[in-house]
Amino acid sequence: MSADRTGPDSSVPLVPPDDRMETRGHQHDSWQVVVPIVAAASLIAWFRMPSMVRGWLYAEDGKQFAADWAGADAAGGISVLWTPYAGYEHAIPRLASWFVTAVLPVSWWGIAINVISCLTVGAVAGLIFVFSRDVVTDLACRVVIGMITVLVPIAATEALGNIANLHWFLLYLTPWLLLVTPRTSWGASGIALVAFFSTTTEPQCAIFLPLVLWRVYGLWRPTDPESRRLMIPVLCGWFLGVAAQVVATFAAPRGVSGEFPPLASVVQGYVLNAGMTLGTTYRPLLGSVFVRFGWWPGFLGVAAILALAVLGFVKGRTPERIALVALLYGSVVSWTASFVLSRNPDFYYSELPLEEFASPLYTRWGTAASMMLAATIPVAVAVLIREYRRRQWIWYAVLGALVIALAANLFLDTGPGYGSWAAEVERARAVCATANGSSAGTVELTTPPGPGWVINLPCPVLTGG
Repeated sequence: MSADRTGPDSSVPLVPPDDRMETRGHQHDSWQVVVPIVAAASLIAWFRMPSMVRGWLYAEDGKQFAADWAGADAAGGISVLWTPYAGYEHAIPRLASWFVTAVLPVSWWGIAINVISCLTVGAVAGLIFVFSRDVVTDLACRVVIGMITVLVPIAATEALGNIANLHWFLLYLTPWLLLVTPRTSWGASGIALVAFFSTTTEPQCAIFLPLVLWRVYGLWRPTDPESRRLMIPVLCGWFLGVAAQVVATFAAPRGVSGEFPPLASVVQGYVLNAGMTLGTTYRPLLGSVFVRFGWWPGFLGVAAILALAVLGFVKGRTPERIALVALLYGSVVSWTASFVLSRNPDFYYSELPLEEFASPLYTRWGTAASMMLAATIPVAVAVLIREYRRRQWIWYAVLGALVIALAANLFLDTGPGYGSWAAEVERARAVCATANGSSAGTVELTTPPGPGWVINLPCPVLTGG
């Protein structure tokens, strides 16, 4: 914001008045900037959608979310909106699947879910760009922070194009919505809704409790009272969402079995899924690195990012320091929580022989962790651009290198096709129309990622009868 602007709109109550940043970030928040970011991010999400997701009700999108509204065993009723699954609430997937199953023909469900998912991810990118205004001063860095949402390579392995994995993008959004300060009452209400729906979709948003407590502490600081008042709805929205997740966890706890993974596997998994995949997810290339050099390139790459973040922390002001700490903390904790709770021995990397890494195994658990780790780069670069004005070209080169590395992965193959949901619906309709079929019967439809992921639909739903 402009240093000479007065009034509540120019305050950043995250820090005391004498430590506030002289930022012009809010001057770039016009629709002329935000709309292109949302549009570009939505299109990139669509372009990068895995083939096994495109045109399908992928995984829980069909077996759980659509089935709970329209399946043969659907309970129906508005209570489905807050019915827990796997130990937590899924507010946005529940709402999206309700709309699709209630309004659209059954053969459109797959594409409709793809569209909703990509538009939501695009909106998240735009919101992150806007919310970064109180932390980052450089426009290019803010654009990169927003576009990281769709550019991190690991997002294209499974997360894009389906509502079952929208929660990873909302987790990346969370630190930014907690770092921004609303300018108006309407803005406060909007951000509060975003906070509520983010937390009621992704329980891991609760890991940012330390950041929330910092903002709560700021409410009692001798700063502009209007800005303090506007922050209260946002914090309330966050607390209400987290409280709903706590209730859901106790009401329908998630089953966790097996032994804790080895600590070495947790660390190596983070280096691979959050760090090394920022370079590429092309398995032959990354596999050749493992075969020739082992884990050293991955650890050195993550160390280089951490070193840049430390430099940004040392040279930065309070909002930038808080953002860097929050992003690194969120990256490590989100990966660790997902990895430890899932306890899948297939990903116990420290127990696998090096030959297995000729074709490395990635997992969606690293999606948000990779985004937050990558975001520390533009945040630190923005600090260094301001502090070393005569050498700005060096830091813009670092930012450019990140963008090039991420953009290079846009051209990777998204995998083999799996037919389509519309074709599966036609097959099921044919079953309903056979002599052995019954208009009152049900048909089992199989969806990716493979056997066991099925949805049973009544023939009247399939035929529109």
